[in-house]
Amino acid sequence: MLIDPVQASATNAAAIATIDGLTGAQLEGVVVNFSYSQQPTGGRLIVSRVSGGTPGEPLGLLLALLQTPETAESVAICDVDILSGGPDSLPLAGFITQEGEGLSATLADGGSGVTGKVSLSAKYA
Repeated sequence: MLIDPVQASATNAAAIATIDGLTGAQLEGVVVNFSYSQQPTGGRLIVSRVSGGTPGEPLGLLLALLQTPETAESVAICDVDILSGGPDSLPLAGFITQEGEGLSATLADGGSGVTGKVSLSAKYA
């Protein structure tokens, strides 16, 4: 079942897009699209597996950027530096979540006055 892309945008803060897990289903065909409105300072993209339906702290990364319930568990599967404004795309070919897991894509704060946008798409299998 195809899922409508989940989008997030933020200025002077992290942009976080999350697709919740579905009981008995896996996510596959994952593509992350992202951009900054101008050259970022400290641009970074982290894609994480999420259980509990809410993005959590991916292995302790971005502690200052993510404020989430302690019940969510998350594991980073991809962590890349973003050196230009974009737009750009990151297909995760062949990646499939465990049953019931969701995904979260976090585009870090790009710096003063910089707007970051992230879109996460996938399908339930």
